[in-house]
Amino acid sequence: MCIRDSFRITLELEEEKREHILVMEALKELEDTRKCWRMVGGVLVERTVGEVKPSIQQNIEMIEKTLQTYNENMKKKEKEIIDFELAYGIKGDKAAQAQQKPEIQEKKATTGGVLA
Repeated sequence: MCIRDSFRITLELEEEKREHILVMEALKELEDTRKCWRMVGGVLVERTVGEVKPSIQQNIEMIEKTLQTYNENMKKKEKEIIDFELAYGIKGDKAAQAQQKPEIQEKKATTGGVLA
C-alpha cells in the first residue's frame, strides 16, 4: 500500500468518524427508550436509542484506533522514503522543485531582454 492510498483511507475514516460524532450528538438529547433505525449490513433495523448509543461510541473508538495505526504507518513510510532518498542520493519532488527554481531565476537574470 502506498502513501497516497493510506492518506485517502485516512481521509475517509476521518469523515466517517465525523459522521458518527454527529449522530452521537443528535442521539444525546433523546430518551433511551425512543425508537431509532440503524443500517446494519444494508438492512434497516429497528432499535432503541439506548441500544444504539454504545455501539456508535464503540465504532468511534475503533475508527480512532484505526486512524492512529494508519498515521503511524504513514510516518514510518515517509521516514523510509526519506532514508532511501538520502542513502541513494535521490532528490524527492519537493527538493527537485526547490533546486530548479534558483536555476530558472539565474537563467532569467543572465539573458538580456530586448531593451537591454
